[in-house]
Amino acid sequence: MGEWHAHACPYLDVMTQTLIRPTAPVERPKPGPVLDYRPALDGLRGIAVLAVIAYHLDVPGFAGGFLGVDLFFVLSGALITTVLLLERDRRGRIDYVRFWARRARRLLPAVVLLVAVVVSLARSDIGIRGDALATLGYVANWRFAAQARSYFAEAVAMSPLNHMWSLAIEEQFYIVWPLAIGALSRSRRTMAAALVSLAVASVAWLAWLYVTADPSQAYYHTIARMHELVIGALAALALVGVSRRAAGLRACARRLVLPAVAVIAGAIALIDDGTAVYYLGGSVAFSVAVAVVILGVEGDRPSRVRRALSWRPLVAVGTVSYGLYLWHWPFVVWFRRWELDGFPLGLAVVAATATAAALSAWAVERPVRAGHVWRLDLTPRRTLVASALALALTAGAVIVATPQRLQPAWTQAVTGEPTVIVAAPAAHSARDTRRDNAALDRVGGTPAGAPGPAADRRSEPREPLVVGVVGDSAAASMLPGIAEAARRRGDEVVSVAARGCPMVPVWQLDPDGHSLSYSQDCRRHVQTAFSQLVDRHDPDLVIWYSGRDSQTRFIVDGQQTAPGDALHTRTVRAGFERAVERLTAGGADLVIMRSLPRHGSAVTDCDRPPVPGVRWCDKVDRYAGPTGQNALYEELARRHAQITLISQAGLVCGHGPVCDDSMTEFERWRSDLTHFGGMGALRIGEAIMADALAQSGND
Repeated sequence: MGEWHAHACPYLDVMTQTLIRPTAPVERPKPGPVLDYRPALDGLRGIAVLAVIAYHLDVPGFAGGFLGVDLFFVLSGALITTVLLLERDRRGRIDYVRFWARRARRLLPAVVLLVAVVVSLARSDIGIRGDALATLGYVANWRFAAQARSYFAEAVAMSPLNHMWSLAIEEQFYIVWPLAIGALSRSRRTMAAALVSLAVASVAWLAWLYVTADPSQAYYHTIARMHELVIGALAALALVGVSRRAAGLRACARRLVLPAVAVIAGAIALIDDGTAVYYLGGSVAFSVAVAVVILGVEGDRPSRVRRALSWRPLVAVGTVSYGLYLWHWPFVVWFRRWELDGFPLGLAVVAATATAAALSAWAVERPVRAGHVWRLDLTPRRTLVASALALALTAGAVIVATPQRLQPAWTQAVTGEPTVIVAAPAAHSARDTRRDNAALDRVGGTPAGAPGPAADRRSEPREPLVVGVVGDSAAASMLPGIAEAARRRGDEVVSVAARGCPMVPVWQLDPDGHSLSYSQDCRRHVQTAFSQLVDRHDPDLVIWYSGRDSQTRFIVDGQQTAPGDALHTRTVRAGFERAVERLTAGGADLVIMRSLPRHGSAVTDCDRPPVPGVRWCDKVDRYAGPTGQNALYEELARRHAQITLISQAGLVCGHGPVCDDSMTEFERWRSDLTHFGGMGALRIGEAIMADALAQSGND
C-alpha cells in the first residue's frame, strides 16, 4: 500500500489506492528502511471487501464474511503505523496537520457524497437524520451501540448507513494515533509494551461487554475494537524494524504465512455471526493471522501466497475497495426492500456498486485527492478548514432535508419524562368544558340579565377527547398520522410509547441470551407510565400497538424463556391483564390494534379484522410472533368488554397470502420491517385514529 523512495516519504492510503504522492516538497530524508510497493497488500484488501459484500448478499461459503472489516482494521493499523514510524525516523518528527489533511482529502469527499445521496433517497426512513449526522461526525458506532442496534439484523430492516460504524472507528483511530505514536516513538521497546497492554485491555473489554452487556455494544465499541488496529501496529514495528528480533519475526511470518492464510479463509467461511468464539478470543486469532500474512509477503523471496494475492483482478478490486465498501450497503438495503434476492440481488448490487464507486472516484475523490479544486491549491491547513466547512454544510442540509416530524417520537428514550403530549387542542380542553357546565349546574339558574335557562347556555360543541398511545417504537412511528388526525378534530394525543419496551415489565434478552441494555429502563417505564397516563391525563381512549411481547426472550423468576414457551405465554398473558387494568382504571375505552405481519411474511386469518361469530385465532398453536400475539389479544377482548380489536392488515398487507407492504408503486408503508415512516406514518396513523374512534363509539 505504499512506495518508499530514497528522497521522499510517500504516503499510504489505508482503504483504497496503494500510493499517494505528497503535494508539497518534504525535507531531505535520513537513511532508513524502505518499503517497496506490494500489490499483495492491495490483493488482501480486495479479499476483505469481497468477503464483506458476499456476506451481506448471503453468498454460501461466506458465513464469516463480516470478518473482512476486521481484516481492514489490522491492515489499517499496520500501514498507518508504518507511515508514521518512517516519517518520525526520517524527519525527526510527525507533521500532524499534514497527516490529518491527507486523511481528510482521501476519505471525506466520498462520505459527503454518500450521505447526500442516501438522505435524498431515504429521507423518510426512521432515524435517517441521526444516522447521517453521526456518519458525518464519525461517531456512528457510538450511536448504534447506544441504540443496541444489531449489525447482524435483516438488511431490509437496517439503515442504509449502518455500515458507517467501521469508518467511524477508523477516523477516530486516525485522529488519536499520530499523537500516540509521536509520544511513544522515541523508544520502540516502550512502544511495543504499551501496544501489547492496550491490546490486552481491548480484548478483555470486548469479552466483558459480550458477557455482561449485549453483543451490539461489544461489536461497535471503539475500545473493544482497538486490539485489531493495535495488532496491526505491532506488525508495523516488525515491518520497519532493523534489529535482529524484527528480522526474525519477519522470517517466522514467512514460514507461517500458509497456515495464517488457512486460518483467515477458514474463519471467513465458517465463523457464524452469532458465535461467542468471535468475542472470546476469535477476533484476536484472526487479527494475528492477518498480521502474519502482512509480514509474510514482505521481502524479495518468491512466495506462492504473494503471487496469489498479487493477481491483477484482485489487486484492481483492492485499489477501489474504499468506494466499493461505501456504496455496496445502501444498495443491498434498497434492493432487498424491493424484494430482490439470490442471483438477481447480487447482480444488481454489484453493478450499482461498481458504477457508483467509479463515478464517485472520477467526479469527486480524485480531484480532491490531487490537492487542486477549482484552481485552489489545497494546502494542509486549507484542507482541514474546507473539510470542517463541508461537514457543517452537509449536516445543515441533512437537517433541512429530514423534517423533524418524520423523525418521530419513536426515538423517545425511556429515561426521561414518561408521557409526551404530541397533539393538543387549539381551543379550551374537555376539562374546561366539563368544568364550565358543572358550574352552571351548581348555580341551577340563569344569572341576572342573561337570557334563557342555564341548560341552553351550556357549551354545545363536541368536547375534545384525550387519546393515549401505548406500545413500543412501532406504535410511536405512527404518531405523526395520529397527531395530525387529532389536530383536525381538536383532540389531544398523549404518548407513552417508548423504543424497545414491551407492554410487559420483564427483563429482555437478545436472541443469544444476553441482557439488552435498556431492559431496566423499560421495566421502570412500563411499571409507572401507564398509571401516570391515566392519573395525569385521564384519557377517553387508549390506542395500544406493540410487537415485542411475543417476539422477545425474557428472564422470568431467574429462568430464560423464549416466545412459544408455556412460561413465556403465561408471563405475557398476565402482563397484558395488568396493563389492561391500569389503562382502563379511569374508564377509558381501550382499542388494541392487531400486530401486523412483517414485510414478506404470510398473512393469516388471525391477523385480519375479526369476522362476527368466527374465532380464527383459536387455530394458533404457538403464542409466538405477530400472529401468536393476536391470539392473546383475542383472548383479552373476550374477557374485557371495554376492549375493541382493530386491524390494518388489509390496508398495509393487501388481500393476498403475503404482506406486500406496498402503499404505491414506488412507496412502502414501512421504512423497515416494523416501523412506519414518511407518508406511510401519516396515512396509517390517520387510518388507525379513524378506525379506533369509530369502533369504540367515540367518533
